[in-house]
Amino acid sequence: MLSAFYKSLLIRFRPHVNSHISILKYHNSGVKYYPVRTSSMFTTDEELKILNTINSSSAEEFNKYEIKEKDLSKLLLYREKNGKFDTFDDLLLTQNISPFMKLCKSILSGEKSVRKTKTPGAPKSLISPSINDDTKKKIKTTMGFHIFGNQISWALIDENDNLSSWNSKQFENPSRSTLVPLINTIIEITSEFPHVDAYVMESDPYSSLSKLKTAAFSFYLQRQQVIAALIAVLGMRCQLEEKQIQTINNFYMLQARASARRYNLAVGSETISAESVVANILTPSSNENNKSLLSINPDILAQYSSYSHEIREQLNSVLLVTLTFIDIIRNR
Repeated sequence: MLSAFYKSLLIRFRPHVNSHISILKYHNSGVKYYPVRTSSMFTTDEELKILNTINSSSAEEFNKYEIKEKDLSKLLLYREKNGKFDTFDDLLLTQNISPFMKLCKSILSGEKSVRKTKTPGAPKSLISPSINDDTKKKIKTTMGFHIFGNQISWALIDENDNLSSWNSKQFENPSRSTLVPLINTIIEITSEFPHVDAYVMESDPYSSLSKLKTAAFSFYLQRQQVIAALIAVLGMRCQLEEKQIQTINNFYMLQARASARRYNLAVGSETISAESVVANILTPSSNENNKSLLSINPDILAQYSSYSHEIREQLNSVLLVTLTFIDIIRNR
C-alpha cells in the first residue's frame, strides 16, 4: 500500500511546466512524503512569507491574491481539517502546482496581476473614407447605389432635397459573363448619370468571409465585381471630365446597416422591410417621426409605383442609404 501511495505521488509531481519538483523521499517520521527540490523558484524568505500569509489569511483576505474560488475552497478546507501548514513543502503536496504558483507570485507582489485592457480608440466613422468639414460643405448632390443580385438601383438627391433620379436596372448575372461585358453594361447604365459631388453605397454586413457558405460567398464575390466595375467606370469618367484629378476621391461607403439603424429597421441581425418608412417619406405629413421631406417628380413616383414589390424594396433601400449619408454630412 505504501508503494502505491509513493507511485501516485510520483505521477502527480513528475516534472512538467511550472513544476520544480523532481523526486520524492520518505520522511523519517514515516508520516509524510516530502519533495526533494533540486531548485526552487523562491528563496527561503519568500517561501516563509508565502507560508505565513496562507496560514493567517481569511477567505476575504485571499480576494486580493491570484486564486480561483474552487482552489481557494480546497485550500481552506484542507487547512480547516488539518490545521496550519507546517512547511512550504506541505503546500506543494496539497495544491495543484500551476494555480499555486500564481498564488505565490501574487502574495509576493502584494496584489493580483492586472490584465492590460485595450484603450478604447475613437469611435469608428460611419463613412469611409472620412470626410472633413470643408468637403462636407462642398457636397451639394449625392447619388446612392444599391446592388442586389443582378439588379442595380440608384437615387439622386440635390441640395434642395429634390429626388431627381430614382430607378433600377437589371444586368447579366456576373457568374454567367466575363468582366468585359459587365463593364460595358455598367458604362451603359451610368452614361445617363449626371456628375455628382458624392457617390455612396452601404458596406456588406459580413464580419468574417471565412464563415460564409459557398453560395453566400459566391454571391458576395459577384457583388464585389459589380461594385468594382461601377467604381472604376465612375472614376474613369471623373478623370476624363476633370483631368487634374488622378484618384477616385468622391466614392464613399457607409457602415453596414447604417440606414437600417437610422430608420429603426434593424431587428437583431435582420433588417425588416422599409416599405412603410419610405411610404411616410413619399407622402409627407405632420408626423414628427417623418425625418425627411423630399420633392419628388410625379413621373418618378408613378414609375416607382408601377414596379413589382421586389424592385420597390431595392429602390427603398437605396433611397434610405442616400438619405442617411446626407443626414450624416449635414448634421455631424
